[in-house]
Amino acid sequence: MGTKPYKFTVQEANNVAFGANGFDWVTGTESGDWFCFKAVNGNATLSATSAFGDALAATVIQNGDLVFGNFSAVAVTSGAVLAYRN
Repeated sequence: MGTKPYKFTVQEANNVAFGANGFDWVTGTESGDWFCFKAVNGNATLSATSAFGDALAATVIQNGDLVFGNFSAVAVTSGAVLAYRN
């Protein structure tokens, strides 16, 4: 017997088209509405405020890694990240 396919929430369905709402290149402190951070051009260290769940404090993200959440502010202290907009 098979399983039913997973049904996306509206927000998840919108995020499936990864980056369809654009992104911000962040190397400092910014406020916004993002669902994902991606380290680019090397590792990045950042702190971020989450609308739901725990905040990130001085977290190192390796080059190419993704961190998903619902973020409203980010401070990049080294490196650069792409912050994908909700």
